[in-house]
Amino acid sequence: RLTVDGLAEKRGKQTAWNCTCSCGKKTVVLGTNLRSGHTASCGCLALERQSAAKSHGMSRIPEYRTWRSMVDRCTREKATAYRHYGGRGIAICEEWLAGFEGFYDDMGPKPSPDHTLERIDNCLGYGPGNCCWATRKTQARNRRSSVMVEFSGELRCLTEWSEVAGVGVRTIKRRIAKNIPICGATRDGKPSPSSPAD
Repeated sequence: RLTVDGLAEKRGKQTAWNCTCSCGKKTVVLGTNLRSGHTASCGCLALERQSAAKSHGMSRIPEYRTWRSMVDRCTREKATAYRHYGGRGIAICEEWLAGFEGFYDDMGPKPSPDHTLERIDNCLGYGPGNCCWATRKTQARNRRSSVMVEFSGELRCLTEWSEVAGVGVRTIKRRIAKNIPICGATRDGKPSPSSPAD
């Protein structure tokens, strides 16, 4: 819905553009958001979607709040978490962005109140092929900040290796630093708990 009128300003390494929305309003949008489709209007499109969402009668269920938060952090520059999502190029598939019904058809209800929406590959966006309901514990292991370690052909985060080996994360780190195996291995070569060597 946006037509670029001309250059607005430079914001660090990014360029902002003066745009006119099809509804007649003027707005300033970052070039990256125009190219990715994160910003598609002056805000009128989001209002229309919110209005349409209320018609399905599901705007008060937890899954709707999850969808709404996902859309905000990926498309609304003023959202607190925008810089970690939309600001770094995390997009939402067209079906989910178009409305809550598409999202709910693909994801269904949460298995439990403890489950939240997780992207399987944190470098990719939101869509049915890259999202699942997961507990917060599982999500914590999938953060970009999680340290992944390969041992005996298996790639796990430090927390998981800690559980497999039956020792603390600090012990695992010390073993890695000293080139000591993270844990023992069974006859088939699979990792198994080992007695603390340090």
